[in-house]
Amino acid sequence: MAFYLSKLHVSRLNPYLIMLACGSGLATMAASYAQDTPPGGATPAVPPLHSPPDAPRSSTGVRQAAAPAPTPDKAINLSQVVVTAAKRTESIQSVPIPVTVVTLNQLQNQGLNDVQDLTHAVPGLTAQGGSSETLQIRGIGTPDNARTAESSVGIVLDGVALDSNASAGPPQLFDVARIEVLEGPQGTLFGRSTSAGLLNITTNAPDPSKTQVILHADQGSRDSGTRTAVLNLPTSTYSALRLSFANTKEPQTVYNDYQHSWNDSFYDSFRARYLWQPTDKLTFNLIGDFTRYSETGGGDWPVYQSTPGSRLSQLLAVCGIVPSQDNNHVCQDGPNDNHAKSDGVSAEVNYDLGNATLTSISSLRRLRTWGPGGDADSTPINLLNINLGNADLRNESQEFRLTSSDNDFVDYVAGLYYFHSKQLYQTLQVGQPLLPLPYVLGQSSLTNARERSYAGFGEATLKFTPTFRGVIGLRYGNDDIAADTDRALAPGAIAPFTGLVAINGHVDHDYHSLRLGLQKDLADNLMSYVTFTKGYKGPAVNDQATTNDVPVIIKPEIPISWEAGLKTTWLEGRLGLNGSIYHTRYENYQSLLFDPGSATYVYGNAPSVTIKGFEVSAFGHLNPNLTLNMGLLYNDGRYGPGYYVSCAPNQTLAEGCKPFTNAMGVTATTTDAAGHPLIGAPKVKVTLNATYTHALNARLDGFISGDALYTSRIYFDPAYDPADSTGSHVTLGTKVGVRAHDGRWGAYLYVRNLTNEFLPQYRFVTPSGIVLGDRNTYTQTVGADSFRTVGVSFDLNF
Repeated sequence: MAFYLSKLHVSRLNPYLIMLACGSGLATMAASYAQDTPPGGATPAVPPLHSPPDAPRSSTGVRQAAAPAPTPDKAINLSQVVVTAAKRTESIQSVPIPVTVVTLNQLQNQGLNDVQDLTHAVPGLTAQGGSSETLQIRGIGTPDNARTAESSVGIVLDGVALDSNASAGPPQLFDVARIEVLEGPQGTLFGRSTSAGLLNITTNAPDPSKTQVILHADQGSRDSGTRTAVLNLPTSTYSALRLSFANTKEPQTVYNDYQHSWNDSFYDSFRARYLWQPTDKLTFNLIGDFTRYSETGGGDWPVYQSTPGSRLSQLLAVCGIVPSQDNNHVCQDGPNDNHAKSDGVSAEVNYDLGNATLTSISSLRRLRTWGPGGDADSTPINLLNINLGNADLRNESQEFRLTSSDNDFVDYVAGLYYFHSKQLYQTLQVGQPLLPLPYVLGQSSLTNARERSYAGFGEATLKFTPTFRGVIGLRYGNDDIAADTDRALAPGAIAPFTGLVAINGHVDHDYHSLRLGLQKDLADNLMSYVTFTKGYKGPAVNDQATTNDVPVIIKPEIPISWEAGLKTTWLEGRLGLNGSIYHTRYENYQSLLFDPGSATYVYGNAPSVTIKGFEVSAFGHLNPNLTLNMGLLYNDGRYGPGYYVSCAPNQTLAEGCKPFTNAMGVTATTTDAAGHPLIGAPKVKVTLNATYTHALNARLDGFISGDALYTSRIYFDPAYDPADSTGSHVTLGTKVGVRAHDGRWGAYLYVRNLTNEFLPQYRFVTPSGIVLGDRNTYTQTVGADSFRTVGVSFDLNF
C-alpha cells in the first residue's frame, strides 16, 4: 500500500497579459471622464467616510487611516484602526464580523515572518503541520488530496485571492501594513475558498511624498535569520515606486544522523509596487512579486514512538536514535530536496464617480515546483526514497467592483468576478519495500486539471435609524472543474504501490452564498450584532484516487452559521473589548476518509461537522506607552455520524473498531469518528502580546515586548487516538532593546520559545510502520517554533 504523504503542492503561470488589458481598458475609459482635473493639478484624493482627511490611499484605492507618528507605539483612537472586511474601509469596531487585526508593529514585535507565524497572534487560527496549505480557522480546514480542491481558509493579498496551491511556500510577511483575519464563512464577498474564514493581507503602498529606505536584519540561533530592505522612491508629485526584498533562512529543526546534515530552508522574495494618481479621481496600482523557495538536507519525519526490538527500531538504532516525545533526529538515506518558484503581477485601477468608486483588479500568477522530493520511509533503507512532485500552475483572475460612498440610507458593494486556472502535476514514487528481495515497486502519474469560476456578488448595509442597521449579502456563481489523471508503472518497477486506474472527472455547479445581519448601537461605545450566513466551498474532482470504487466528484462543502457579538471601546476609545458566540454546521465537510475498497485514505466528504464556541479579544493602548493584544478562543468542534476512518493502532472492538475484508482479500479495520474532536484544533487557545516603551532621554526610548501562547491538547487522528496527540502547551517569547525616539534606528535582543517547550507541529502513524511490521509507531513534524531561538535584531529607517 502507499504510504506517501504529499509535502508541497505547487504550480506556475504564463503571462496572459490580456487580463491586465481589462484593467487598462477601464483605466482608459475612466481617464476620458477625468479630464476636468488636469493631471498636474490633482489633489491626492477625496477621503470617504470613516477616514481622516489626511489618510493615504490603501491598495484598494480608498483612503486608509494615517500611519502612526514616528513613535511606533503612540496611543491612538480605535476609530483610526480600519479594516476592509466588507471590501470598503471601515472602523474595526463598526463591522459586524469577528476580525483580528495584526498590525506592522505587532508583526515586528513578535517576529512574525509568514502566515504560519500568525497562529501566535490570532486565537482562532491554527496550521496543521505548520503548513499554509492546511490553515484552519476555528478548527475548520484539512489537508487535501485532490489537485482541484481548495483550502477552507482563503488568503487575499492586496485585493487578489490566492489559490491555495499558488505560492512557493507560505506567503512571506514583509513590508506589510496590516493583516485582517476574518472568522467564519466569508463566501458572500470573497468566494469559493473561504468556508472557514479569510486572511486579508495589505502591503504598504508607495508614498509620493518622500524618499525612504528601510532596512531590517535578524540573526538567530540554529543558523536562522531574516533580512529585509525597502526603497520608497517618488517618481513625480502624484506617483511613486516601492521596492521590497526579503531573505529568510528558517531555523534548523531536523538532523539526519545517517547523512550528517541539518535541514535548510530558504525564502527569497521580491515585490515591486507602482502607484500613479494622474487626477484626483483616478488611481493606478501595479504590483509584481517573485518568491523562490528551497529546502535541502535533514529529513521530514522523526519517529517519536516505535515498538522496542521491532525492525523499525533496529533500523533507527543504526543511527543511534531511540524514539522519544521530543525527538528531532532522522535516519534516512534518501534525498530531501524540494524547490519552488512563484511569481505574479496584478493591476488595480480605481475611478471615483463621485457617489461611488469603480474598481478593476486583474491578476496573473504562476507556480512551478521540482526536485526529487523527500524520503518517506523514515529509515536508512530504500522502502520509498523517491517522491518526485513536479508542478506547473497558472492562474488568472478579474474582478470589477462598485463601492458606494457614504449614503443616508444604504452603503453597498457590488461586483463581478472571474477565475481561471490550469494545472499540470507529475509525480513519481519508487522504492524497494520487498527487501531483501531486489525488486522495485513504483508508479508515475500525470494530472491535468482546469478550473473556471464566475460569480456576481453584492452586500448592502441598510441604515434604518442612526443606531439600527441591517446587512444583506448575496453571491451567485458557477464552478466548472475538470481533471484527469493517468498512471503507469515506474521505470524498472515490477508492480505499483497503488492502483494504476485512470481518473477522469468533470463537474459544473451553480451555487449561492447568503449573509443576513442586524446591528444595534446600544451606546456610543457599544455595538451589538447577530448574523446568519450560508457559505460555500467549491466541489472538486477526486483526481488522486487510486481505485474506481470511490466517488469521482467531491461535493461542495456548505456551512450554515449563526453568530452574535458585542464590540465595545474603553479608555476614551483607545482600548477595544469584543466578544462573540457562534454555532456552525458544515454539510459535506471535505476531508480525508478511509476507503474500505482500497484500504487507503482518499479525499471525499464527511457527512457533517459542527463547531460551537465563543471568542473574547482585547486590544489597543492601556496608556500612551503600553499596548495590548489578547485573545481567547473556546471551540468545540466534532465530526458528525457516518464519517468512517481507519482505526487507531491500539483501538479495540469495544471502542468501535470493526474489521472487514475488501474485494482483494485485504483485511483492514474501520471506525465511525462521530463525536470525536476535529484534528489539529485545540479546544482552548489563548494569545497575548504586550509592548511597553519608555523614554530614556530626549533621543532614546527603551522597549520591551512579551508574548505568550497557550493551546490545549490537540488530536491528530479522527479515530481519537491518545497516542497521536500533544498535551497542552505554553510558549513564551520576548524582545527587548533601545531605539531612537524618531524611529530611525533600533537594536534588540529577542528570544522565541523562551522555556524551550518542545512543540510538535503534526503527528501521525509512521508511514512505513505496516511494511516493517510495527503498527504501534508514530512520527511527527517539527518546525521553527518547536525549540528555543535566541537572536539579535536591527532596524534602520532613513
